[in-house]
Amino acid sequence: MSDVIDKKELCDFLEVIKNTGQSEKGKSQTEACFEKGILTANHKIVTQVLKGNPEFINKLISDKTPFEIALEKGYINLAKTLSSYDNFDSEMENHEALLLCLVYGQTEMARDFVLKGVNTNLKNGDGQNLIMLCLSNGDLETAQILLDHGAEIDSKDNRGWSALIHESFKGNKKEVEFLVKNGASVNLCTPDGWNSLVIAFAYGHSEIVDFLLNNGALFGEKFAKGALLQSYKNRNLEITTKLLKAGVSPNFLYDSKISLIAQAAKDNEWGFVKEYLLNGANANEQINKDLYLISLATDKCQAEIIKLLIEKGASINFKDGFLAPIHIACLRNRADIVQLLLDKGACIEAKDKDGDTPLIITCRYSFYSLAKYLLSRGANPEQRNNEYKDAGSYCYNDEIKKLLKRLR
Repeated sequence: MSDVIDKKELCDFLEVIKNTGQSEKGKSQTEACFEKGILTANHKIVTQVLKGNPEFINKLISDKTPFEIALEKGYINLAKTLSSYDNFDSEMENHEALLLCLVYGQTEMARDFVLKGVNTNLKNGDGQNLIMLCLSNGDLETAQILLDHGAEIDSKDNRGWSALIHESFKGNKKEVEFLVKNGASVNLCTPDGWNSLVIAFAYGHSEIVDFLLNNGALFGEKFAKGALLQSYKNRNLEITTKLLKAGVSPNFLYDSKISLIAQAAKDNEWGFVKEYLLNGANANEQINKDLYLISLATDKCQAEIIKLLIEKGASINFKDGFLAPIHIACLRNRADIVQLLLDKGACIEAKDKDGDTPLIITCRYSFYSLAKYLLSRGANPEQRNNEYKDAGSYCYNDEIKKLLKRLR
């Protein structure tokens, strides 16, 4: 089809614009004609108008260039026609043709622009460079062309993430290998101190982890603390275990007020607590100023955790005034935990803030079996609390009364 349009056809087109209200106030009919031609992909009208008004090719239409509108609407032939003009501005700020081609998936046109020598280090509104855009579409061929023509492989986006960090996070091994082969820095970090290896580890991409380790990636405390924190936030126990076995210390703050292991206990995530303890966490951590880790574990009747805490050095005999684990175990009527604590050296006559001993507590709550067990372990029924009352003073259970009477 010829791009030459005769005078009558142009007049007819202008009349259509006029009758349909396409011409906006302040615009000439020729300008309105050009805009209508772009919006309807009418090559004849567009080329005819550009002959006399070549500056229209870079004029914004509703904040978009004619080239951008053509790409957006899928008028690829029109876009190619526009880009072929000598005065076409391929690097107009915020409307760069190469970036637009990649955004709209027109890789063939994008490569043509690269070969023409346009800037290959453009970024979108999120700070992502052209390499990132290509890789997000799995287009390694165009990415390679960009790199061969000066694109910076370690450029970071607005979050401070490089292309390698993005692809490690996504688990895209082919893209990761491509980037490393082309010289991407494996130890470049995010603002939070994460490198690509730690991110791959944190999100369970084991093949990428192995590849990065074999290509110089570092795995140490500086990088890994953030990954361990994130694996807890994601409640990924498998990754947590791997990180801990790789040597990452769990002894750091979850936030400014509480340690990681204390937060896990507070969240009732005892599987994480166990792994932290097995890998060097402080067994004497406090949840707050009045509550120790072992106390909370006892309150939640976590016998396995209590045993592990004691093995790892947790104190079980608190000074008077604190609610010791054995008091809590008695309040929960858990003879098995009381036995565990006593076997590990808990004081059977420990007093809480009211001066109550474990036996007094069991009598208060009429826990007959537990009272009987404490007495069998040598609990003194004549011990008195701050009100100078002994266990018998709180007996409301006839069986316990009889039991105490026999021992007097």
